[in-house]
Amino acid sequence: MKTYPQAELVFDAQAELGESVLWNGENATLHWVDIHRCTVHSLRLLTGEHTWLDTAQAVGAIVPAQGGGFAAAMAAGIYLLDDQGAVRRIAQPQELVPLLRFNDGKCDRKGRFWAGTQIMRGSMTGKGFFWCLDLDGTVRTMLTGVTTSNGLAWNHDDTVLYYIDTMTFTVRAFPFDLEHGTLGEGRVCVRVPGEYGYPDGMTIDREGMLWIAHWQGSAVRRYDPRTGECIGMLPVPASKVTSCCFGGENLDTLYITTAREGADLNAEPLAGGIFKANVGASGYEAFAYRGIRD
Repeated sequence: MKTYPQAELVFDAQAELGESVLWNGENATLHWVDIHRCTVHSLRLLTGEHTWLDTAQAVGAIVPAQGGGFAAAMAAGIYLLDDQGAVRRIAQPQELVPLLRFNDGKCDRKGRFWAGTQIMRGSMTGKGFFWCLDLDGTVRTMLTGVTTSNGLAWNHDDTVLYYIDTMTFTVRAFPFDLEHGTLGEGRVCVRVPGEYGYPDGMTIDREGMLWIAHWQGSAVRRYDPRTGECIGMLPVPASKVTSCCFGGENLDTLYITTAREGADLNAEPLAGGIFKANVGASGYEAFAYRGIRD
């Protein structure tokens, strides 16, 4: 297994629960959310300008929206969020009860928004969902029995969706039909050892390898989904590593979010920061939600 040099700090965000890191190549801007602080953040890397939007409710994931702004999976549904912070709800799954909240999400190549939930109490274990928001605003239930819906990524030809439900310590590979937005029967392709920490957010590189952020693992690890083997480890100077994406001019810089909640700040003063690393791999820019605008 290859060990990479430790990730370096990009911005001392001090995020309580940083998540859903997103690269915008048009203006060289990095975006992320701070779930518990109900904020969406933007950092222009060329100038260092940092701005944020208050969403007034927990926001679990953001994706670009066609035409500008974001689609955001928030506590009470999925919203369109513009650059001034104005929000408009476009979907509210019936099963989205107060003990569930949206966690991670991404768009497929067709522009559908896939996002799932996290259980907020132990007694709700296995009672969450993984949904797909179609372009017409229809929400379809894709998976049930979910506890903590987390990282997802598609392979290069959109025939496989990789998906993490954190508490299973696995990555499942689902046959994927891009045209219809449907899933086949999933199979476990990666089993994460407990000593690595909880598998959280995920991205994929152009070689088809999965990069997984590890909550309480102080690392992002690289896995080969064909063999299930962990083939690389990137140390991060924060224990609660939450999400990662490729960005930069050539999409060859890995950007990483972390969380500050519950951290020993004497031992890890950079917890909650945004980090980066050059890992000798490149990835893909995020797809935008291409659904309803009016």
